Amino acid sequence: MAIDSAAAENIVETVGKAGACAAEVLKYIYAACGEFYTIKIRDIFSAALTDITDPSRVRALGIIPDRMTQSIFADDNLAELAGLISYALAVRIPFIVKQATGSEDAKLSRGIYDKAVASRTAVNVGSAVTEDFRDNLRLAKSVKYPPAPDNKWFSRYIYNYRTELAHISNRNLYFSGCADALITLYYDSLVRLLTDRYGG
Repeated sequence: MAIDSAAAENIVETVGKAGACAAEVLKYIYAACGEFYTIKIRDIFSAALTDITDPSRVRALGIIPDRMTQSIFADDNLAELAGLISYALAVRIPFIVKQATGSEDAKLSRGIYDKAVASRTAVNVGSAVTEDFRDNLRLAKSVKYPPAPDNKWFSRYIYNYRTELAHISNRNLYFSGCADALITLYYDSLVRLLTDRYGG
């Protein structure tokens, strides 16, 4: 299916919403990690992945963020993390477009990426994401299956900007593992969502 300008705008918006939603879900996961011996993390993931652009199902689980969580995931910090997650998704637009639509249209991919960055929906905070859009654009033409996303950017971001999450503790280590899994699953879900909309 050909992607028109309205569809391209929709993809930019969806990437932004997915990043914002994932950031908020991570806030609730961190809150739940304070009770990691009793919380069913599967319930949070299930609620989050039902709709990767709407965190309302996660909010409805009744998890109450404690004071530490509210501090670490204050509005500005949450917005920064949302932009970074969106950027990590945006640099993979060539793979996403190819997987979702079968198109290898470099101009289309570049247009979507440029709009996401120009609108500040996607922001590479501190150059934490080292995966490069231009490299992915070239690679998407030559590989049948894209390489797995590199989520090491999340650790770089934590160690440089959210040092309170970098201290060695059960809660932080549990959270880091959950974050890595969630971001990977969000990427896979984004591909499926856009395939359903624009595939074939």
